[in-house]
Amino acid sequence: EKEKEKDQLEELAFFFHTAGSGNSGASLISATFLILAEQVLTYERGEKKFYPPFSDPKTINFGALIGEQEVFRMNLMEAHSCREALGVPSVSTRFGTAPPFWNQLLRAMAFLPSSLLRNRDLMEKLTLVSMPMIRLVDTFAGAKNGICVEARSKTGKRLVSRLEHKDLEACIGEAVAAFVAVSLQADPRLLSPGEGPAGGQGGKALAEVSRTLTNLRLPSGVWYPEDPAAFGSGARLKQVLEKIAQSAITSNTVSWDAETDRWVSIA
Repeated sequence: EKEKEKDQLEELAFFFHTAGSGNSGASLISATFLILAEQVLTYERGEKKFYPPFSDPKTINFGALIGEQEVFRMNLMEAHSCREALGVPSVSTRFGTAPPFWNQLLRAMAFLPSSLLRNRDLMEKLTLVSMPMIRLVDTFAGAKNGICVEARSKTGKRLVSRLEHKDLEACIGEAVAAFVAVSLQADPRLLSPGEGPAGGQGGKALAEVSRTLTNLRLPSGVWYPEDPAAFGSGARLKQVLEKIAQSAITSNTVSWDAETDRWVSIA
């Protein structure tokens, strides 16, 4: 028990990359502008710390598809949610985009008065004006999306997980579909065609499926994504992550080998 306590998770660092707009709409672009008005929340040894938005650049290797990209501090929900749901003492979040001049533009915008950046109407108008240029750049920048998470335990063990996808919009859709699929599979009445009462042909089968869905009771509420309660159990959370990983371009995990002083693939 003491050994387990010593090896608890001590630090999480989240790094996000989206090329261009990621094929997303104006709402997400506008939200990005609005976030630049916020000081960046981080946790360091359990204490709240705040940093200027889009500061402290770091270069992160996202994997074979995306490669090395620059990321900057940004106020994202993972800092708060991981601290609240998992109790991790130190959590930080960074984000970057491509091509590099978009990063420099966002960095320059972060120096604008926060009163301007918090003006939702103004940011929405700026987004609409910018969209033609954004779509033009998207044609050669692509819509690749990457997530890199670095974890460190109290004993110094380090793990890195990377997930890459060729299209942010498709990645979000597949993640939602994975959540729904696993949630529906939790009810034994919902089986694949031919495996149970929902099997068969024609209107009778459809009527049976409709009745089953009408009476289906799934957990409802609002949870942090890191909280297994959002999925009913840790096992279902694992199923969701496995389904998402199947549609990703690459998904790999490496750990730091102190003896050889290098990263070693463990997945």
